[in-house]
Amino acid sequence: MTNETIDTAALAKRAIEILEAVDDAAVIERQAIVQTVAEASALAALLRGVVDGPKAEAASNQNYWGWWAGQDEEVCTIGPCGSRDEVIAAARGERLGEWQDDDGRWKLSFHICEAEQRPLRLSDWIDAERMLERAEEDLSESDRVGCDGDDGPWFETTKEQVGDLEKRIAAACDEWQATHRLLFRCITFSASQNHEHVVCSYPLDDAPSPPLSTTKEG
Repeated sequence: MTNETIDTAALAKRAIEILEAVDDAAVIERQAIVQTVAEASALAALLRGVVDGPKAEAASNQNYWGWWAGQDEEVCTIGPCGSRDEVIAAARGERLGEWQDDDGRWKLSFHICEAEQRPLRLSDWIDAERMLERAEEDLSESDRVGCDGDDGPWFETTKEQVGDLEKRIAAACDEWQATHRLLFRCITFSASQNHEHVVCSYPLDDAPSPPLSTTKEG
């Protein structure tokens, strides 16, 4: 890769400068807006990976963990928060999981966990073998191989050649993603831990109140 395609070293340096200059609430402008410092960190990591390779990218691995709360463990609607106490306070503020016990007292019951939301890299989802299979299918349905007996397979390769193709495509995807500073995300957690079921008193005022009980799960 040369400066004719992208000055990745300069871009990586600029991303690091942004991280040092802004606070946690800053909004960073780029071709697609980087909305948080965590996203800027991911951009810097991606750029360093393109410049210096996988070892440098692993060394710049970022922390994408935060605390979340939801009515159940399937869907978490509150977060990310910086700590367990913070997410419990946020859930209480939203009156999450309201219910009434047998004595008529209102309480809150909800699920909390610490979860990771790691950005997506397109190169992690490239399968060269499937790409070749798709090329075979598309070619077979075209006029390019319309002669009798021209039945394929046409793109015959060894296992080693397919592996080499996959590495080359992955490198091209990483360079393309870094060039356009693209940060892809999904809402599904990439990992989770410290699951708990929390029961709290109903917040009748703004005074903080500790959980009545917690139950750690799994």
